Amino acid sequence: RAIHIGSEADPTTGAVIPPISLSTTYKQDEVGMHKGFEYSRSGNPNRDALERTLVGLEAGAGHAITFSSGSATTATILQSLGPNAHVLSVNDVYGGTFRFLTRVAKETMGIESTFVDLENAADGDVLEAIKENTKVCPFSFNFSQPLLNVQRMSEI
Repeated sequence: RAIHIGSEADPTTGAVIPPISLSTTYKQDEVGMHKGFEYSRSGNPNRDALERTLVGLEAGAGHAITFSSGSATTATILQSLGPNAHVLSVNDVYGGTFRFLTRVAKETMGIESTFVDLENAADGDVLEAIKENTKVCPFSFNFSQPLLNVQRMSEI
């Protein structure tokens, strides 16, 4: 099932694996009149295939959303929190994410961020950093960037 969902045979060539789409822009017959794609950051055939595959893998999922970059993912998650939210983040988060949290999200959405060393913090330190308006905890990955510290995700 995971192999075939999102990889329907190409009607022109019969290829069963979608070709990699390297195009960044797509022809429009007129402004706003296109064949499903305008610009690769807003969507492309490979992202559509990946989303269909993810929906097929996740039982009960009706939709999947993929992004063209980690920054786009970060911005979308933070914008979905609403104004004056609090985010608990790993202290060595990716530099672009740190700047987005401390400058853009803070200045434009009032989002407050607390940065904690999740690799070495005691449970009490993590619990103490959580506030009434904390909506994301923790904002991290299993391996942090840029230091690749291993986070205690299962414990947190």
